[in-house]
Amino acid sequence: MDTVRAELDVPILIPAHDYGDFCSGIIRLGNLDIEFLKLGTENISEPYFYGIAFASAEGIWNTASWLKTLQIRHTLPIHTTVMRDGKQWGWSTILVDGFLDNPIPAPYSLGTLLGDRLMARGASAFSTTLMKVPVIRRSMSSKGGGSMCFICHYDQDLSLLRSEATATLATSGGGKKQISEVGAIVIEADRTITAWEQILMTERIDNPRLDIQRGATNRIREVVIKTKSSFPIPSVHFGDATFSFQAE
Repeated sequence: MDTVRAELDVPILIPAHDYGDFCSGIIRLGNLDIEFLKLGTENISEPYFYGIAFASAEGIWNTASWLKTLQIRHTLPIHTTVMRDGKQWGWSTILVDGFLDNPIPAPYSLGTLLGDRLMARGASAFSTTLMKVPVIRRSMSSKGGGSMCFICHYDQDLSLLRSEATATLATSGGGKKQISEVGAIVIEADRTITAWEQILMTERIDNPRLDIQRGATNRIREVVIKTKSSFPIPSVHFGDATFSFQAE
């Protein structure tokens, strides 16, 4: 994380921290969070885009109901809590199937069948308890090289932290690369284009654009960053993760 942050010269949203089963930290690129994640003792030879996460603006159970209406295969919400600096942090996650080459073995049909009904909430609470067992939690983690799509809702309101990080980037003139924001996330899609088309209608104008391009695999190809620099900036590669730059 420190290498990428220094190269891109952007603010840290949440400093990296070891939570035991995983290590996580987040930087802010104007209008997009980039999380750096290491799961357990997983030995990854080089960095790659682990996945794409969408924020749940309407609450996690309203999102579950929306996914059921669209008949998008998904898991029931799983709630996770960790301790950080003496305070409890928590978030709920829904894994969504059919968008990227998701390697996680999960009961995606349950979310589609149950939606947000009482039975779904009971099953979700039971699943959350199961996920506290280390061996089960590790079995549900993405394997090296795979990528996934999920929806996340934090218990805490991160809007102030994000606004402050975005303001810090603007005050610095976008850092040494004069970054303003992320323009697009380029996703290569083979068999999943129809799935992406279902959610493209719900894109917000203040979010980075999802640029879906037909290809041989289903993966995140690159993140396109807008810059105010009048000089061309070469792409930056961190393993299989590519950040390119586009003049405004």
